[in-house]
Amino acid sequence: MKQLTSQQLCAQSSPPLVWRPLALLLVVATVAMQAATPPHASLQVTIRDRFLPAGSEFSFSVQLNGLQEGLGSSRALLLKTLALKFPGFHRTRGPQVEPAGQITFRGRISQPGVFPFEVSLQAAGQTYTARDYLVARESSEPGAFDHMGYYVFLGRGDYWDETHKLALSRLDDWEEVVDWMSVHRLDTLFCLLNGYTLAYPSEKYPSLIDKFCLNARYNFLGKLIEYAHQRNVKVYLTLTTDDHAASFGKLHPEALRLNRDGFKATDRALCLENQEVQRYITAMFEEALDLYPHADGVVIHPSEEDPDRYNDETKEAYYRDTGKELTHSTKEERYHWYNETYAQFAARLYGLVTAKRAAMDFIMFNCWWQDEYASIYKRLLPAKVRICAWYYGWDDTKYQKWPLYTWVENFGPERILFMPTGPAFLYPADPWQQLERHIGTDRLASSVEALGVKSCIFFAGWDLGTENDRIRDLMLTRFPTTIWVNDRARKLSVTKELYENYWEGREDVLR
Repeated sequence: MKQLTSQQLCAQSSPPLVWRPLALLLVVATVAMQAATPPHASLQVTIRDRFLPAGSEFSFSVQLNGLQEGLGSSRALLLKTLALKFPGFHRTRGPQVEPAGQITFRGRISQPGVFPFEVSLQAAGQTYTARDYLVARESSEPGAFDHMGYYVFLGRGDYWDETHKLALSRLDDWEEVVDWMSVHRLDTLFCLLNGYTLAYPSEKYPSLIDKFCLNARYNFLGKLIEYAHQRNVKVYLTLTTDDHAASFGKLHPEALRLNRDGFKATDRALCLENQEVQRYITAMFEEALDLYPHADGVVIHPSEEDPDRYNDETKEAYYRDTGKELTHSTKEERYHWYNETYAQFAARLYGLVTAKRAAMDFIMFNCWWQDEYASIYKRLLPAKVRICAWYYGWDDTKYQKWPLYTWVENFGPERILFMPTGPAFLYPADPWQQLERHIGTDRLASSVEALGVKSCIFFAGWDLGTENDRIRDLMLTRFPTTIWVNDRARKLSVTKELYENYWEGREDVLR
């Protein structure tokens, strides 16, 4: 899986894995906007039914807390200063001042999706602002993507502790996951089989087997694949290649990457030119294909660490291919070679997979050091290979042509899958930051939808979140802002508007 980079928010939570009917929540989100605002004063939003069917009437209330006068005798004056930014919200009544001082709004949201809003008012010379959101559920609308699903770790993956709750999940736990996916029309499940340890009963590398992973102990993935097929869910065997290999690195320290000075550069990233590394990767793929012949495809995960490596095998291969010394080459020359080398290696893995299982799909994740070289992969990878492009930069505030654009331009949208922010991390506990995450994800999902990409796979890793987490992300991604725009050129224009002024851009679409 993906380690957080400087472009990604390192906020993390581990909500419990709970499978239960959707509950109606009483949620209070309180945020003070300005530094000059008294610390004891805040604007409070109360929503009793955050998750509701699209088109149904609902209400929410706003109350100013912490000032001596509250809304008391100043109600009429404060009502005049009240401002609401709520794209997609259609009032049926209000705002109305209640006897206890709250201001109540009543209305409807016609479309499904996640609907953020911002409310502010002025009092005592200050502006008080709060943000919150509602989720309008819909089960029959097709949404933005033809295919949706999750990427999960069967074993440790690259989790920082020795194990996690998904590695400890039993077959019936996973069957419940598949049931939930089927009910909500998610049809794709990526299962990571290696990483720091091996999440299956390997005969070739028994010392690397994950001692906590239940699939490694009971080997139920084959049965899960059969069950998933009955529920119209496809299962993909996901394998890292020359990275996330901490246990193998301990077993074969000579296979770890070396820096320019000849010292170990990493504890987990491998030298791809090392023959033992090549045997290790090939053995994993062969074992996985033999153990799980009915899987629907294979997904490979390149290294996330810097590809620079100065092992003797690498220097020899580089000189053989280019006639130049690796240590005397520019970064551009080295990276071009690293990408050509990996693309050729990926093509060989494709050949290995299709020789044993001709009908299997083959997908490659992108990583940061590959993004500027997408044309190399277009040239060297077989025509049936697809790319899963992942990007978690929901806190970006300026529009840019993210790496996804380059991959779409080279491969076409039909060969691209998108992996947005997932529930396993990047769920800030602070309500304001959580809302920013939803706005950022809407911006990204809108950009993807505008490009015509039709597959979306959430990273879940070690935690699938709560029922509400999953519903919220599903509605958010299935119904990004641009889905309500028909013209392709207008869709692309809206994605830029959402970064220039999110509220105005969304209001233009949902008015």
